[in-house]
Amino acid sequence: MSRQVYNVKGDGSHSSIESALNSKLGKGKFKVIDTIDVNEQNYHKAGTSSSSGKILPLDKTGFQAMTVVIEGSKKLYIAFSGSQSFSDYNTAKNIMEDDIPGQLYQAQLYANYIYKNFPQYQGYKWYFTGHSLGGWLATKLYLDIRAANWVIPTTSKYKYGGPIGKKTINGVYTFNPLPIRKGQHLPQTQWDANKNGVYNQDIKNLYIENEWLNGVYDMHSTEINYFGTKGSINTGIKSYSTLGYKPNSLLFDVGYYYNWCDRKQQAVVDGHSIYNFTKYVQY
Repeated sequence: MSRQVYNVKGDGSHSSIESALNSKLGKGKFKVIDTIDVNEQNYHKAGTSSSSGKILPLDKTGFQAMTVVIEGSKKLYIAFSGSQSFSDYNTAKNIMEDDIPGQLYQAQLYANYIYKNFPQYQGYKWYFTGHSLGGWLATKLYLDIRAANWVIPTTSKYKYGGPIGKKTINGVYTFNPLPIRKGQHLPQTQWDANKNGVYNQDIKNLYIENEWLNGVYDMHSTEINYFGTKGSINTGIKSYSTLGYKPNSLLFDVGYYYNWCDRKQQAVVDGHSIYNFTKYVQY
């Protein structure tokens, strides 16, 4: 799902994604019930006005997600995309600078929209998943739901602002996620709870050892961290220190290290791709 969400289109069509999931994992098992891509189509029902009921345009932040249900086992998954282009490093840098990035607002609206518009799935077990920025969104939204930490208040112009109706998220699965920055609209209690393993049961992170974001994490592990359980895959990528890279500040390195590796050590950049996990992840 974390790979297929990159195929979401703005016109709302998702038959090809559903076919791809079912051909890989079991005929008729997966049902895609909704998709959103604000860059291609920024008029989505998640942006419904709280006063007029009209659909308001959402900012073109790059937010892209889909919702998939497995009716047989009563599970619902929301998958968030990241990005896999040269702009990856700039997106990560902007998030590290901005306490509340635009995509987090839209993730909250979208989750609440799904909960309230598909009541038949409210009692299902819910899961979040994503790669790169999508992994950050999946983790951060889980943490915000757990702490009732809402970036959009009930009194906003959006119908789906305020508390998310689903109070328990059963699991989060991330791939090469952007780590969470300390103090980033995050209660200190949650940062401390993560150190004590409170989220290990619910959040599972899988990353390629020494890929771009993992390298930045190794440089600045006192400022950023993976939340939950960490699992690494060693594909032979060299560490930043072995490559001779000299760390600077977090905000500098999250951007510049990508750019530096793109010119001098392509394996670090290539290691960030979601496609690296195809041969390692079993379904």
